[in-house]
Amino acid sequence: MGGILKFYLLLAAIFYFSVNNLFAQTNNCTQSTIAVNYVVPANTTSIIPTNTMVAGVFFLCGPNSYLLDTASAFGCRDVLVNAGCKFVTNNSGCPAINYIYAKNSSTIVVKPGTQSQTYLIYEPGAVIIDQVGLSYTLVCTSISFPPANCGVTSINKNFDETKTVEIYPNPANDILNIELDSPNEEVFKIKIFNDLGQLKREEEIVFKEKTISIKTDNLKNGIYFVVLNSKTGSISKKFVVSH
Repeated sequence: MGGILKFYLLLAAIFYFSVNNLFAQTNNCTQSTIAVNYVVPANTTSIIPTNTMVAGVFFLCGPNSYLLDTASAFGCRDVLVNAGCKFVTNNSGCPAINYIYAKNSSTIVVKPGTQSQTYLIYEPGAVIIDQVGLSYTLVCTSISFPPANCGVTSINKNFDETKTVEIYPNPANDILNIELDSPNEEVFKIKIFNDLGQLKREEEIVFKEKTISIKTDNLKNGIYFVVLNSKTGSISKKFVVSH
């Protein structure tokens, strides 16, 4: 009699945990009610601002939206990666938990430095390159995303929108020129990252003239991001080095 009771108790426990696990998966797969704070439009490459308490929900519209995380960006966040998009994470500044949600045909690259407690929830057709060994992953048949205004970028929404930044030549050989339409002797911290989020150069420059030049002769051929930080915010530009 005791054996039969144990058997039924075991069945009840299995049913309980199965139902609760299914409920948890359903909740994790449904993100349609959360509010989007930052938007990366189609065919846009952006970098999460460095040395700032960046938190909130990042939405990659796609196709061809590319978001690069950096190790010096603080603040916990959710990243919603739509189909045809790519997100590269290399963040160790979050004191709690980061969440990444990935649709089919998206690509997630989890670089060393990412905390293993990051949650990764993805559809089975997503490409996952996990170089950390995340502790929490979940495959969903379908993930629902909230509506977002993909026609306007707000990844750099704190940057003074009255300013226009241009870089040239692109590809660059030995020199990259950065042009600011209204310098006003503003101080910028300029950082250059490679496509893995590694800091390759950092300097502080006062824009007394419209254009300043940065040497790129010691950078290897490849894709880079130049990030300009000022008191009005941060903005990033993608460029290629080809010697």
